[in-house]
Amino acid sequence: MWPILSDGLRLAAKPLNVPAGEKAGRPMTRTVCFLLYDQTNFLTLGSILEALSVLDRVRPSDHLPSYNVILSSYDGGKITGAYGLAAETVSIRDSAEPTADTLIICGGWGFEAALGNADLVRHVADQGRKVRRLCAVGGGVFLAAAAGLLDDRHVAAHPSVARRLAEQFPRLNVDSSSILIRDGDILTSPGMSSSVDLALTLIEADYGYTAAVDVAKYLVLYLKRSVYDKQVSNDLILQGMSDKFGPLHDWIRSNLRKKLSLETLAEQAGMSTRNFTRVYQRHMGISPRKAVEVFRVHAACRALTLGRDQIPLVAHHCGFDSERTLLRAFTRIIGVSPSQFREAARNEAGRDPADPLDPHNVDVNELLARAAHARPPSGHTLH
Repeated sequence: MWPILSDGLRLAAKPLNVPAGEKAGRPMTRTVCFLLYDQTNFLTLGSILEALSVLDRVRPSDHLPSYNVILSSYDGGKITGAYGLAAETVSIRDSAEPTADTLIICGGWGFEAALGNADLVRHVADQGRKVRRLCAVGGGVFLAAAAGLLDDRHVAAHPSVARRLAEQFPRLNVDSSSILIRDGDILTSPGMSSSVDLALTLIEADYGYTAAVDVAKYLVLYLKRSVYDKQVSNDLILQGMSDKFGPLHDWIRSNLRKKLSLETLAEQAGMSTRNFTRVYQRHMGISPRKAVEVFRVHAACRALTLGRDQIPLVAHHCGFDSERTLLRAFTRIIGVSPSQFREAARNEAGRDPADPLDPHNVDVNELLARAAHARPPSGHTLH
């Protein structure tokens, strides 16, 4: 029998090559494999596990658990952390054909000893190339880098080891100020409390934006630790502003590339065009067209902060018909250009905390207010 964490999250105790299974008409459980080693950081591990388990609590349904979790290590058996904390694991060598959707390489003080195990590094390289998605957290970034999985990638690193990581693996583009970086199908995080941000990103990618919002609300994620974190937190506030149009907003976020005409929005809301326009304006204090523009600008903020896409590609992904259209909307609502915003996000770690609110600290409610009242952008300048 599998050990259970919270509401049905399945843990370890089965080899990697056993599929999660699927019932007719129901979503398949996604299998996430954690790679641990002695002196793994259990804060990182526990944060991700609890966030994944919360999904089935806040969004109950009759389908299989959202995630099937495997705890693995090189030899299998008991893995220890601080103060005698321990976890039972299966061996990463037990499977020739892994079915894990995602491999998460955890961090912890023991990463240096793990790096010395050449056979483990080879297994990481093999498994990392077979899974659909790879995550490396804290010291786990070193293991992924040693396995050759992060060459020419942009990666997040804990400030205490960022310089060493860059020197040891010169093909990496190391960032010590970001709490999460997604580069294609690879996600990296410095670990510790930022592990929750990683878990939310996985949930959003697998089960949608609203699912991630519900989990974040349950976890009371209101602290604003960085540019990205502030964007997420205020986006959660926007999500809760209107239960009436919440489903519509979720649909808009998932369909930004489409031509979102007034008629399309009204049809999605199940209302006539005239009634929808009137009710939405009264309820939200902003027209539907302006709201779509705000959502697109906000999506651009996230893309500029988390990704490395060139600005024309960001414009395309967020539904703007041209880079010029993005520039106009972004500058009008945010108060700076997309390139200035991206530069400010990269430099945020050196910002004086005592400084007043900077334009790159995006508050979605403020964006809506600006659009609704046609206020000029804040007069604050970038530092």
